[in-house]
Amino acid sequence: MHRCSVRSSVRPRSCRASLAAALPLLLACAGGASSDGPSATGPDGPVALPASAPAFPPLAQPGDVYTASDSLYRVSSGYHGGPLASRVVLQGGDRFVMQFVSARWGLYEYGGHVTRTGTGFVFDFTDVSGSGPRRAVGTLRGPLLTVAFEDRPGIADYVDGVYVRTSAAR
Repeated sequence: MHRCSVRSSVRPRSCRASLAAALPLLLACAGGASSDGPSATGPDGPVALPASAPAFPPLAQPGDVYTASDSLYRVSSGYHGGPLASRVVLQGGDRFVMQFVSARWGLYEYGGHVTRTGTGFVFDFTDVSGSGPRRAVGTLRGPLLTVAFEDRPGIADYVDGVYVRTSAAR
């Protein structure tokens, strides 16, 4: 399920200005993407955005990696200077990080504690600035991890989606 509002667009904690938050919605409503790939309007007219998100850097510590399609956060591509990639990394024990990488902001992440019961997961975010802990639930079916975020009034920065296992802990 995609949730979109004026305040929607996953972005680093340091960027919470109202105008910047409205930009992805304005671009989406104005038809900011074309069949030739995503685009935005710059001072000299339309600007072509990269067709794919930058690559994630190597993991800082071992973990099971689940990666979403770059199209999951398509509505945010104008704000992020191109596609926004996201992945979930299940680290040892009860830790996880949700990482994002974009041409404009580079790598940023939000982490927390994960509780696993069979094929179900509860993700409790502990470092989401300004909004306190946030929760998501996940279901694992083979190599697919489906993640659904809790609804919180006024905060619609995250998109529910499917993440595909791309590597295992080493």
